[in-house]
Amino acid sequence: MWLKVQPEGNDQLALTWGSTRGPYPCTYTVGRSSVTGAAARIRRLLEALARWSQLKDPAQLQGLLADLVDEGTRLRFVIFDSPLKAGDVCELQDWIADQIAAGDNELAITADSNLYVPWGFVFDGDAPAPGADIGQADCAQFWCLKFRLSMVFSASGRPARSLRPRASYKLLSIVNRTVFADADEAVRNEFIDLFKVPVGAAYNLAHCDALISEAARNDTLIHFFGHCKDGELDLGDEKIDPTRFKMMIEKLLSRRDDRSSPYNLIFLNACETLSGQLDESFRSAAARPGLCGIVATEASVPQRFAADFGLRFLKSMLVDGKSVGDTMETLRRDPTLWPLNLLYSCYAYTDYRIVP
Repeated sequence: MWLKVQPEGNDQLALTWGSTRGPYPCTYTVGRSSVTGAAARIRRLLEALARWSQLKDPAQLQGLLADLVDEGTRLRFVIFDSPLKAGDVCELQDWIADQIAAGDNELAITADSNLYVPWGFVFDGDAPAPGADIGQADCAQFWCLKFRLSMVFSASGRPARSLRPRASYKLLSIVNRTVFADADEAVRNEFIDLFKVPVGAAYNLAHCDALISEAARNDTLIHFFGHCKDGELDLGDEKIDPTRFKMMIEKLLSRRDDRSSPYNLIFLNACETLSGQLDESFRSAAARPGLCGIVATEASVPQRFAADFGLRFLKSMLVDGKSVGDTMETLRRDPTLWPLNLLYSCYAYTDYRIVP
């Protein structure tokens, strides 16, 4: 299935569902502020989840997960709340249920990058009973776990093929040296092995600029590992704001020639890298042709966890050859990463894969 979300005036969103057979014959509108308000409450809970990781109080976690399920239920309600087309929307929901019952577990959501909604946290089932223990299985009705979820931006262009050749693939890592030094030694050593994949790791803007020139005309995974504060990627002595990052991406994309069509993925492994307003965000930097999309964080992420998650992500794609969709499916369902793996979202085509 797929869902297309488009602005309708200043205060409405038009939603159209469909499948491989074509669009469902009902487009309806919902209140934009209702959707974004529910989304903001979910993001606040994800920040609280990140803070929970410091002490890891089991009782507090139960309350956070219960609140997250409740807000996900609210988000589901508002994206189907169209009073003028209540009957049509009810029939649409029956159609969606029929698609799922028939085995369609794909959901591709396309929306503008300026609409910041963590669609993966729509909760599609009954909330657990008050006071009940909530585990990973009880959260299976979040869209990010229920579906093979693809969230992409309207401006992104799907390439003719999503399988990219490993022989010419580049890894361009931009790394905060201090954060990297704080990682476990074993993790650092594994990262160092990955950094040997051309074009390597940069610890400052000048070196990053040189690596961009070297990565030109190749498929590239642009990877950042470090801090993100006040909407800027932090390299220590230097900062990368969304505009600077867009300039870097544009330089990478503009160097392609007529014989090649590079297709790149962004992985920003730092705190709140999906946040930001309107076009002043890293989301908008990823919303352009030539980019598959972005994997980034909905909230703050503990450094040690970020190092572990990031290493597993890169190894899955660069070493194991799994698609970005399969990689995220595996990491989301890994009980050793629960529940902080909920803090990562993938706004990219799920079939993007690097193959021998």
